[in-house]
Formats: sequence, structure tokens, C-alpha cells
Amino acid sequence: MAAAPVNDLLCDALPQDMRAGVLGGLRATVWLAAAGVPFSYAIRVLLARLGPEPLAVYGLLLVYVNFVAAFLFLGGNAVAIRFLPALPPAARRGFVQACFLLSLLAWLPWLAVAAWRPSWLHWLFGGLGGRGFALAMIALAPVPILFSLLLAALKGLLQLAAAQWIYRSVTFGMFAACALLFLAARSLVLAHPAALVWGCYLALDLAGAAAAWMLLRRHSSPAPAAARLRLPSGFWPFTLSLQGSSMLGFFATQLDMLLVLHAAGIARFGKYVALMTLAAMAATAVKLLLDVLMASLTHALARHDAALAGAVWRSHCRMLVPLILALNLGLACLAAPALAVYGRGYASLASALRWLGPLAALACANYLLGSTLAALGLPHLEMRAKVVRIAAYLVLFFPLWSRAGLVGAVLAWGGAEIPYQAMNLWYLQRRAPFPLHGTRLYCAFLAALAAAAWALQLVPPAGWLAGVATLAALLAAFLLAAGYTARQLAGHLRVLALGAGGRA
Repeated sequence: MAAAPVNDLLCDALPQDMRAGVLGGLRATVWLAAAGVPFSYAIRVLLARLGPEPLAVYGLLLVYVNFVAAFLFLGGNAVAIRFLPALPPAARRGFVQACFLLSLLAWLPWLAVAAWRPSWLHWLFGGLGGRGFALAMIALAPVPILFSLLLAALKGLLQLAAAQWIYRSVTFGMFAACALLFLAARSLVLAHPAALVWGCYLALDLAGAAAAWMLLRRHSSPAPAAARLRLPSGFWPFTLSLQGSSMLGFFATQLDMLLVLHAAGIARFGKYVALMTLAAMAATAVKLLLDVLMASLTHALARHDAALAGAVWRSHCRMLVPLILALNLGLACLAAPALAVYGRGYASLASALRWLGPLAALACANYLLGSTLAALGLPHLEMRAKVVRIAAYLVLFFPLWSRAGLVGAVLAWGGAEIPYQAMNLWYLQRRAPFPLHGTRLYCAFLAALAAAAWALQLVPPAGWLAGVATLAALLAAFLLAAGYTARQLAGHLRVLALGAGGRA
């Protein structure tokens, strides 16, 4: 990759008519993500203090949500985000309805399997709640499908702030429900954890879908009956490629959960969930910001403006990479305090969490690259990379698990990200319609990860003060190596925090 100009700011890259939607969406995303992280962490803490089993149930809920998104939601969020910007207002509502109908057709075979042979779904549910529970959860899958589709439609129309409010409302609602159960119904949660935790989540999804539909109706108009199921040009090649990539992506991102569940049992799996959901909180914040990148890129490409698309991509990279490092290396540097909140039974996981932080940063960078390939209409290329990631994980997991247990599982998960990232970068460099200009940034990023992994394994787990000092030193070294200036950092922070325009 060629040397980069290092002063790319998103507010300078965007044309005037896109600024309000994109920068306002970024502002809402950042503030709501920041507000949501303590609530998301608190959900896990409340369940962990009830015991590893309720936390394991919550971990399986996340696996189920990802399964629905990958196998039953045809094409996933990226379909609506990619095609809606190019459609006239009269065709938008009909397109969303057609996407939901097609997803229901993809869901029906799974419902038939769950009704005929629910035992075949043991690999997904691990025997949780019995055979009737598996059938009920597959039958209710249209609820999270509809929720995800309508939020994706709002993002595709640059109604990013509204979509983030609705998304975060589910987190706030889950915290309220878990707090109430923790304070008033502990014995009931221990007796029926799956029904209560999963039931609360699906009820909140349904309420969120209703709110999203009401907002979508304001920004679209009813389509003529003859046009309701008319799909835009290129829909099927893009959607089927993305569907294949999503299905492989499920195994690429959730195979670790399934293998540890079946290898370790429910109690030990709960401790693995405690680890991975810490990393997932950082990943969730990054993915929310990547929705803004997806929407910005697709609007730039709809204008056939490669220069604008390149400027948007580079400005997002310069803005997001320091955030990725701060969130994930923060987990590693503050491993002991973060685990102490869970309770004494989780203190032994500190070593695994210190490895997980740098590896999770690598995974977040892969989300950035994968989202870019999808926005460019190239999900089939990421699909090939996901096959390599799955194969690498299977090769690494079994020997590392037998030698190091949960630490080995973390190392296998992160080690598989390396070939995956190499392939995504190679594809993007060859096929992107704009130069990447990121050599210095990427080398500084890798150096920061290597330095963190080396330094944190040499010293024992530290408290808050030493952890924050270590994190600050690592971030400062990265910013200097990557060529950031104080004015550029101020500009990126102003865009993230305030959605402000203008130059730094």
C-alpha cells in the first residue's frame, strides 16, 4: 500500500447533503454506545453473580441471535443498507417487505426441521431447555429477523441516530429486566434461566421492531401493488453471496462457543462466556460505528464517486483504529479489575483475558475490512477468507485446548484471525476502486498489539492505576508511530463526540 496522507477527516470528506445524516449518526452511535457499555457489562455481572449457568444461558442467547442473523435472515443487514440508497422513495417500503418475505421463506425449512427432529438442533442449543424449547425458539426467529431488517432499513436511509436509539433500548431494557430478576426472583432465574432471559430479549426485540416500523413509514411511501416484490438489479448475486458469507461467518465467529460448550460443559462454558462477552462489548461498539461506514460508502458508491468513497474509508480508518486499540487493550491492561466485578470465582481468567485483548483488536480490524468488502459489493471474497479462518481455528483449537484449556481456546480464536486478515487485506488492495493509503497506520497497529501481548505477559496482573498507565503508554506510542498530530486527534474526537463539521 502506498504512503498515506495523514490528515483525512470525515467532516472534510463528506459532501454537504450527507453530513447531517452521517455525522449525526456517528454522534448518536458514540454516545449511545458509551452509555450502553456499562449496562451491557452490568447484565453479565448480574448473571455471573447468580452463577456460571445463567451467564452460559445468556452466552447461548448471543449464539442464537447470530445463528438467526446468519442462516435465517437472508443476506443480513447489508442488503438493505446497500440497495435502499439507490431506490426511489416509493419503492423503499415494498423492498423492505420483500426482504422480510424472502427471509420467512428461508426460515420455513428450519421450522420444519425443528418440528420434525428437534434433537438435530442439539449442536446449537446444547440441550438447553429441552426439545420443546428448541422448537419454540426457531418458531420465534421471525422476531429478531424483523428487528434487524427494520434497523438496517433505517441505517440505509441515513436515519442512523434513530436506529441506534432503538438498538440500545434493547440493552437498557435487558439490564432493567435482569436487575429486577436478580433482586426479586433469584430462585426463579436459577430454576428457569432460559425461558426468562430469552423471553425478555425477544419481547424487547418485538417492541423495537414496532418502533422501527413506525419510523420507517415516515421516510417512505406505499409502493404500487405491482412494484412491491420488484427487486433491484443485482439483488440476487449480491444477496446470495452475502448469505453464503454470513453462514460461513457464523461458524467463523461462533464455532468457538459451540466447541467449548460441548468440550467443557455448561459451567466451564459460562466462564468462557464471561471472557468472550467482555471482548464482545468492544466489538459491538466498533460494529455500530461500522454501520455508519457502510451507509457512507454505499451512498458514495451510489454516486459513482470513487474519490469520495476512498476519502470516507480512509477517514473512518484513521478514526476507528485508535478506538479499536483503546477498547481492546483496555481489557488486557485492566484484566484483574474487570474480572473482579464478576466475583472471586472468575479471577483465574486474568491470564486468558490478557491474551484476549490484543487478539480481539485484530478481530475488530477484520470487522472493518469485512464491512468494506460488503459495502463494495464483494462479499464473496470475504467468504473465501472465512473458509480459511474456520479451517485455521479447527487446526488450532484441539491441541491448544488439550494443553491450556480456556487460555488455549482464546489463543486458537485469535490465531485464526491472522490468515483471515491477510486474505481480506489482499482482496481489498486488489479490488477496491480507490487506493488504501494505510501502510504506516497498519504497521503501527500491529506493533502496538505485539508490544501489548509481550509486555502484559511479563508482569503480573495489576490494579486500576498501573493498568491505566500501561494503556496510556501503549496508545501514546501507537499515535506517534502512526503519525497522528494533536490537531488531527482533536478533529477526530470532535466528529465522534459532537458530530461536528469543519476542519481540525
